[in-house]
Amino acid sequence: MLGQVDALTDERSGIESSSGGGGVTLLAPLQSVIDSLRPYYGAASDEGWGACGVRMRAEMAGAQGWRDCFHIRDGCLIMVSDVRRDLAYTEQYLGGGQIKFHFRLDGDSMITSEHGRETELNPLSFGFLVQPMASAKRESPRPVSHERSVTLICDPAFLDGIIDSPSSSLPQPIRSLLRHGDPDFHCSSLPMRSVLHRIVAEILDPPFGGAMRAMYMEAKTLELLCLALGALADDSETSVPLRPRDVRKVQDICVLLEERFADPPTIQELVRQFVWNETQLMQCFRRVTGMTIFDYRQNYRMERSMQLLKGSRISVTEVAFEMGYEHPSNFATAFRRHFGISPKAARGLT
Repeated sequence: MLGQVDALTDERSGIESSSGGGGVTLLAPLQSVIDSLRPYYGAASDEGWGACGVRMRAEMAGAQGWRDCFHIRDGCLIMVSDVRRDLAYTEQYLGGGQIKFHFRLDGDSMITSEHGRETELNPLSFGFLVQPMASAKRESPRPVSHERSVTLICDPAFLDGIIDSPSSSLPQPIRSLLRHGDPDFHCSSLPMRSVLHRIVAEILDPPFGGAMRAMYMEAKTLELLCLALGALADDSETSVPLRPRDVRKVQDICVLLEERFADPPTIQELVRQFVWNETQLMQCFRRVTGMTIFDYRQNYRMERSMQLLKGSRISVTEVAFEMGYEHPSNFATAFRRHFGISPKAARGLT
C-alpha cells in the first residue's frame, strides 16, 4: 500500500494542512480533486513528481489502476486515468463550478445528472462538462471495461484569461458560465478528432518519468486545451449535427487512407466507394478529424516515416520510396517542413 496523502501545501498562498507522519507534500489546488477521489481511490504517491502531481490508486472491489493528477497552472489541473473494472458500480462527484474537458480513448461510461439527464461516453470521444457548484454527477462505467482517458479541469477565470472572445464561438453552456458564473448542468460528447487523439495518446504514454513528466504534462495539456477549444468552436458554428453513420464513414476512410498511404485513393474513388456526396464527404471528414483528406494522409506519412527512421536501419532513400515519393529530395523537404529537422537528423532521436 502506498503512503496516504496527509499534508497539503501551497507555497505561493501559504495554505497548509498536515496531520503529521511524513506524508506527501502537494500544491493546495490538488486537494479538492484528491478529496473527491478518496472514496474510490484511497491511496496516493507522488511518483517523483514533487509538489505538482499525485497518483491515486483504485481501491474499489473489482477495479485496478490509477488516476494521476497534475497541477498545470493556477486554475488548471489535468487528470490522467488508466482503470480496469470487472464489476458494475457508480462513482458520484459534486460540482466545483469548473469546466471539465474529457478525452476518452477506451472504455464506456454513462454520466447522469442529479435530475436524471444522461450522456454516454464512448471510446474515441471528447466533450465537456459544466456542473453547478455542489450539484451531484454520477458516473457508471460499463462492467468489464478498461478506461483510458484524460480530463482537463479548468476554473472559469483561467479560461476567461486565455480566450480572446468567449462570447463569439464557444458552445453556449461555456459562454454562459464565463459570462454569468451560474451554469446549468451540461455534458456533451463528440467524436474525437485525430489531432486530439494523438496528443491524448502521448499524455497517457509519456516518454518521461519523474519531474520531467510534470514538465511534459504542462506542455501537452496547454496544446490539448487550445486544440479542444478550437474544435468546440468549429462544432458550435456548424448547425447540422454529425450523424453516427457519417462518423463511421469517416473512420473507415481514415483506415483506407492509412492502408493506401503510398497510393492514396482519389476523392472520386472515395465518393463512389462510400456512396457519398463529395461536398458532404469533405466537410464531414474535416469536422471529425480536424484536417483535410490531403493533410490527414500527409500527416500519417510523416509520422510513419519518423517511426521507420527511428526504429530501423532503412535508408532515407528507401523510406522516401516506401512513403510514395519518387524523389528523396521531395521527401526530405516535406519531412523538414513537418518536423523541423532533416530525415538524417531524425536517425539520432530515441
